[in-house]
Amino acid sequence: MKTFKSILFIMLLVPAGAGLAGESAQVQIANILMSLNHYPSDQDKKTLEALANNSSLSEAERTIAQALKDVEHFPSDEDKKALKAIVESDDVPEDVRQLARITHDLEHKVSAEDKQQLSSLTH
Repeated sequence: MKTFKSILFIMLLVPAGAGLAGESAQVQIANILMSLNHYPSDQDKKTLEALANNSSLSEAERTIAQALKDVEHFPSDEDKKALKAIVESDDVPEDVRQLARITHDLEHKVSAEDKQQLSSLTH
């Protein structure tokens, strides 16, 4: 009976994890930004670290993930410089520049206006 319960438990977890893994980096970052309250949760930090270390993502996406992972009320000055470079780059897609700008401007929480913009990225 223990084996059956263990298998059932694993089967229930796999679909949930698969859905998260299937989300794009932009959607994952947008969702974390929308729920951010002063700093990312421990689970969000794990997700952001995985994104920051994912070599299949663009340098801009990895930079945003790392900057967001390190947020404590707002991004560091060093991270703000890197985020600003992304925002000002014509070589970066608009949705990624938008995530960089929102992360750059972050102070404790995302503004209501920025949450609306993030919501459009997640749907």
